[in-house]
Amino acid sequence: MMSSEEGNFVAARLEDGEDFLKKIGEIADKHRIRSGFFVSCIGMWRDTELGFFDLKLKKYFKKSFKKPLELLSLQGNIGEKDNGERVVHCHVVLGDTKYRPIGGHFGKATVHVGNEILILRLSKVKIRRRLEKTSLYGMRV
Repeated sequence: MMSSEEGNFVAARLEDGEDFLKKIGEIADKHRIRSGFFVSCIGMWRDTELGFFDLKLKKYFKKSFKKPLELLSLQGNIGEKDNGERVVHCHVVLGDTKYRPIGGHFGKATVHVGNEILILRLSKVKIRRRLEKTSLYGMRV
């Protein structure tokens, strides 16, 4: 992993085999990101887990994908629960070898080949995740 910052933007490169979520945590620590938004993230993942939330059942259904997939889009943020625990909340669209999209709530992934990431660190706005009636952590700013 390597990273650098300019103003409130943090650019990072993750390498093959790195745990995406673990490295995002290290980037957040190194660059003092307590609240931020992913501006861009491209590359490939393998051993990926995505989820889909069923509101009626109030639970996530998870699916794993072992083979490498193209990371086409990542939308999300970095925030904290009231107890200070970091929360990385992302939704992604991945592409398979037949150019079909696969999407869902990010669970976990291993970097395949590499990832290029740009994060906007927020200085004044604080993103907080609080448990809501749906048993989900909703964002508060």
